[in-house]
Amino acid sequence: MKPSRRRRSDHIWKGGIVCASAVAWLALGSGLARAASAEPETDVPQEIRPGFDHLERGEDAKKTYDVNTLDIIHVESTSVGTVWDTTTTWWRPTRGVYRHGMTYSDFYGLLGRLDLAKQASNRHATGEALFWGGVAAMVGGAVLGIYELEKKRDTGALVGAGLVVGGYISLSVGSALTGPALPEPVAQDMAARYNRGLAQRLGLSASGSF
Repeated sequence: MKPSRRRRSDHIWKGGIVCASAVAWLALGSGLARAASAEPETDVPQEIRPGFDHLERGEDAKKTYDVNTLDIIHVESTSVGTVWDTTTTWWRPTRGVYRHGMTYSDFYGLLGRLDLAKQASNRHATGEALFWGGVAAMVGGAVLGIYELEKKRDTGALVGAGLVVGGYISLSVGSALTGPALPEPVAQDMAARYNRGLAQRLGLSASGSF
C-alpha cells in the first residue's frame, strides 16, 4: 500500500474509533432512557387515589391542611453559551405552607399512584447512573487523551476524545432523566385534586369530587 493510502486509511480508522465510541454511548443512553421512561398517556387527566393515611397533624383542621397541601413549583435555568444561551424548564413538587421539597417518587406516592412512584424511582436511578458514568468517562477520556498526546500516540488520543464525546452524551441523557416525566400542567392538576380531596377529608369542604 502506498504511504498516502496508508495515511488515509489510518485517518479513517482513527476517526471511526471516535464515532464508534460516541455511538456506543448514545445507544446505551437511549436504550436505558427508553426503558426507564415508559411514560403514561398525558393527554387525559391523571387518576389519583390518595389515602391520606400519613398526614402531618396540626393544631386544628385548617393547620393540618396547610402543612399537607401539595404545590408545584415552576423552575427555569439558563446556561450561557458561546454562541447562544439555553434555557431549561421543569417542575418540582413541594409540601406544606413552607414548601418543603420532596422527591417525584414521594409526590406520586401521596397521590396513591404507586405505579408512577416506582417509575420515577427507576427513572431517577437510571439517570444518576448515566450522569455520573458520563462524568467519569469525560474525565477519564480527557486524562487519557492528554497522556496519549504527550506520548505522540494519535490512536490513544482519539480513543480519549471518543470517551469525552460519549461521556457528554451519557451525561446529557442522565441529566434529562433526573427531571420529571409528566408535563407540568398535568402535575398541577393532580396536586389541585389532591388538595381538594384533603380539604374534604378534613371537613373543610363538603362539595365536589377529586
